[in-house]
Amino acid sequence: MDVKLKIKAMVETTQDLPTMPRIWLKIREMTQQSHVSAADIAKEILKDQGMTTRLLKAANSSHYISYRKNITTVSDAIVVLGFSEVRNVVIGYAIHKIAEQMNNNKDFNFNQFWLHSLSTGVAARLIAENVQYASGEEAFVAGLLHDIGKLVIGQLMLKEYQQVQGRIADGLSDLEAENEVLHLDHQVIGRWVAERWYFPELLLHVISQHHRAELEDREKSRYRLVDIIAVADTMAHVIFAENKAELMKIVFENQEKAFYLLGLSKDRWLAIVKDLRDHVRKEVENFGPIEVKMEELREVEM
Repeated sequence: MDVKLKIKAMVETTQDLPTMPRIWLKIREMTQQSHVSAADIAKEILKDQGMTTRLLKAANSSHYISYRKNITTVSDAIVVLGFSEVRNVVIGYAIHKIAEQMNNNKDFNFNQFWLHSLSTGVAARLIAENVQYASGEEAFVAGLLHDIGKLVIGQLMLKEYQQVQGRIADGLSDLEAENEVLHLDHQVIGRWVAERWYFPELLLHVISQHHRAELEDREKSRYRLVDIIAVADTMAHVIFAENKAELMKIVFENQEKAFYLLGLSKDRWLAIVKDLRDHVRKEVENFGPIEVKMEELREVEM
């Protein structure tokens, strides 16, 4: 069997890949029905304390400050957010639960993976607010999920993961190493996983295209969220840069990408990056489970 087809079959059938929490499947089904009310959905969400907390937090975020009151009930939160945004919040919560179950390969740096995912999500949310993208929560979830294919490789394909890491150590990029070993990359695998978990179509496009391999550097994607995540992915690396030379290289490339793809000025870009560390700290506290010394993250001053 062709290697690509073999990997696809594994992703689609393996019992080692956790199933999405029942609450996601239930909320997905309910929010697609025209006769379902906010109260009906609230009854389902209230069965899960963690989900209840996440939903109320989202409804009380600055994005919805125009409502000028604290949202204290799940029903009100659903009305404020709308069904589409509720689905985004539930997906984010569900993927956190799944990630907890996939931390078994000790050679895979789970903390690093999860921290980068969170940081990309946070950066995407901040970018979305600055470029008037309709849903900051959708951007956050897309950032959280963009590298899910890497998690599958690192946790379910141990031999291949070691081979990929060896080639990266020899100087290849992630995509080059994955294509050399697997004949595909984490974007493709991530899309197959997202399809198995019944994620929305837009998230499938983001997961499978966030490296923009088929596009020219200044060519915009037909899906704006793809470009937001492409910028956020690189931006997240700014606060992890190990030295000044590496930092300046990332900064230059990311500023240029942010301007040409999203129209983000250098001043706005810098304002986002300066806020990024503190916002990541809050998400680490909200989500867990992760052990990281936040002082290790770079404070950006230019």
